[in-house]
Amino acid sequence: MKITRMIKFIDRINEKIASLFSWMILITVFALCYEVIMRYIFNAPTLWSYDITYMVTSLFIVMGLAYNLKIGGHVSVDIIFNRFSIRTQALINIIFYLLLFFPTWVLIVKIMIPHVMQSWAWKETASTGTWMPPIYPFKTWILIGIVIFILQGLAQFLRSIQTLITGGGEQDT
Repeated sequence: MKITRMIKFIDRINEKIASLFSWMILITVFALCYEVIMRYIFNAPTLWSYDITYMVTSLFIVMGLAYNLKIGGHVSVDIIFNRFSIRTQALINIIFYLLLFFPTWVLIVKIMIPHVMQSWAWKETASTGTWMPPIYPFKTWILIGIVIFILQGLAQFLRSIQTLITGGGEQDT
């Protein structure tokens, strides 16, 4: 079935992206450890640690959003939701994707695109920190991560439709 292949394709892409970017946590840990050592042992704090930390952390978090959605890692009220039948759960998911998820995240992307484009045109720099690094790559990967998140939302939505129709569907989360 073409829908099942598309769902699996999106899942695989997001698994690979999350796996690739999960290693960014090591950069964050290194930067923080380096900063602590320099600040408290050598009394020579760095100028770049704060900026690197929030930028790299945001990168691996936003690139992991879609995978987290795939595995069901986001907050939900399972104590109530799990009492419903599989088909009722699928119907509730469909309704929430249509009423909340897609409108919210598509609107966020629609609003972000001109801001990201303007940031690139201006070669915008960070207003925080001391060395004011370029901020346009930061804004770009946030946008890309949200688009990938929406794609995973589409896969989850289609999975819920399959479940509603078949009573089982593609439950591989």
